[in-house]
Amino acid sequence: MNKSMLFAGTGGQGVVSLGKIVATAALKDVPYITYYPSYGAEVRGGTANCQIVLAEKEIASPVSEVFDIILLLNQASLDKFIGQASPTATIIVNSTICSKIPDDPRIIKIDASKIAIDLNNPRGANLVMLGAMAKLDTTLSVENLELAIKDKFKGKKDAVIAGNLQCFQKGQDLS
Repeated sequence: MNKSMLFAGTGGQGVVSLGKIVATAALKDVPYITYYPSYGAEVRGGTANCQIVLAEKEIASPVSEVFDIILLLNQASLDKFIGQASPTATIIVNSTICSKIPDDPRIIKIDASKIAIDLNNPRGANLVMLGAMAKLDTTLSVENLELAIKDKFKGKKDAVIAGNLQCFQKGQDLS
């Protein structure tokens, strides 16, 4: 197994948090993991992306040029990274924000921002998309992803953790 992932969006959409959650979940099942976040100096509102590689053997470079799984949270990221999808990639796009989505059979449209708002958790669109990814790609167990979400938000109010888990679980229902 060698799986490369890219999560991309605007700073503040939880792209880097998604990467941390996936890397944390992978620690239990995957021997080698790289986590490589990248974000503009502005952070919130600027560009952000995170690359993750999961492998059975040592990873030579944390940077990939082609990805097996891509989560795109905004139009600018879709425009920039769609060309880096492998021929068999799973591409999950936040269709609430992305209005110019190419006709590509690899693309799964998830109305993530709208769903998160409907769940009273507008910042949970990233977790809706993670839930969809978890359903479509079983490399990481749902249980380990849920534990990683709880770990990421530990110290927050129980309602915050529950709301984030609800977004994640709703994403699994959509795919």
